[in-house]
Amino acid sequence: MNRVIFINRILEPILFANQLIEFLFDRNYKIEITLYGKIEPEDKKALMENCKSSLVSKIFFRSYNLELDIDEFRKIKCRLEKYFVKDWGLIVNENQKGFFSFQMNIFNIDCVDERDKEEKKRFLDSLIKDEIVDKYEIIEDSYKDPYYKGKKSQSI
Repeated sequence: MNRVIFINRILEPILFANQLIEFLFDRNYKIEITLYGKIEPEDKKALMENCKSSLVSKIFFRSYNLELDIDEFRKIKCRLEKYFVKDWGLIVNENQKGFFSFQMNIFNIDCVDERDKEEKKRFLDSLIKDEIVDKYEIIEDSYKDPYYKGKKSQSI
């Protein structure tokens, strides 16, 4: 079963991103954060140390994949924050992704199981209470990925 949480509107993008990433780091050692669009020259040096994008991705698609642990994130957090008001995404593993596009007004994050869904609901409810996000909706379907090998996924 697939579970995705769609967020209606993010009212405070920087607070949302920072709190979401900290929330995910409580459950995971590494997270890949993808920034879409141009990165300012003064930020390139600091951000490129953790970048694992190919040259083609950087030049033609303008996407930068940063693989970070919590310490690396905290070191470059002040440089990353300005890009959280643009399009960005995250990947925890192949079953746990998120995409946040302010241009297309799409904000979603995957859930891997019932426990994960409940944890994220509590997290998002706290963000609603703090007026960081507007509201959200959980979409579930019964599609089974034919390529998924039945590995036990780690919940985020």
